[in-house]
Amino acid sequence: RNFMRLLFLDAEVRGRYVEWRSMARICVAFFRMAVVERPADPRLAEVVGDLSVHDADFRTWWAERNVDYRTFGTKSLRHPVAGAFTLDWQLLRSAHDDGQTILVMTAPSESRSQEALRFLTGWAGPSSTSIGRI
Repeated sequence: RNFMRLLFLDAEVRGRYVEWRSMARICVAFFRMAVVERPADPRLAEVVGDLSVHDADFRTWWAERNVDYRTFGTKSLRHPVAGAFTLDWQLLRSAHDDGQTILVMTAPSESRSQEALRFLTGWAGPSSTSIGRI
């Protein structure tokens, strides 16, 4: 349910990012921004505590106190079946400012990355509308 937990505590998810360290540092700085915006949110405090106890990288980067709010970029991913591919991403926030965000990832038309996404869509099964956890 929480991307930060998956990113730091799930070895499979961690291994999917070609430049994991760089991307994870950005995510920590972004997450700090969420905590600054909602300092009394017990769910955020729980995630910080859990990750601080279980992951040395998170603990170190959290202590640096960096804040960042990137809303777009590029991620290089590695899938065990589809191989390596790159996606552009954009973060969309709710107009109601309820703390919810949507991460949209796209591939350029007719690119290797788009081929990988098409492959994963078919690989997930004909009735699937999701490419699964990439």
